Amino acid sequence: MWAEAYDYLTAPVDTISAATKLAAAVHREQVDKSGAPYVEHAYATARIALEDGASEHQQMAGLLHDAVEDTPCTLEQLRDLGVPEPVVVMVDALTRRDGESHPEYLARLIETPEAVPVKRADIQHNQSPDRLARLDSATQDRLRGKYEAALAALSRS
Repeated sequence: MWAEAYDYLTAPVDTISAATKLAAAVHREQVDKSGAPYVEHAYATARIALEDGASEHQQMAGLLHDAVEDTPCTLEQLRDLGVPEPVVVMVDALTRRDGESHPEYLARLIETPEAVPVKRADIQHNQSPDRLARLDSATQDRLRGKYEAALAALSRS
């Protein structure tokens, strides 16, 4: 899947339009916990970020925020594809590392302030009533607690 996407993208991924195509390519066969196409979350994160005044680079990071964490895509491949370095830096900050606790992840994320509004947009979409309603009540409760704690940590940044 990723090799096909990588071969498909010949133009530099240096615009929102190109980042949208890349997000669609890397998340092509993925679905979220409720069975919806995963890429819809990337689109929603970028849209919410835009509504909150995000820059073009922040919108691109919103589109690509799960590309490294949830697909075989690497930061180096993003660079090879021409993704602007400020976007790659934000994607790196937004990517939770293996073995990293959630508090450790948030503390590291906060060190990249331009990524914080993107994470807020990510959380806003993840905790939307429509999205949560597709999950069982125990999962809803667990995620609400996780998102509230994350927003509290981000608000201290």
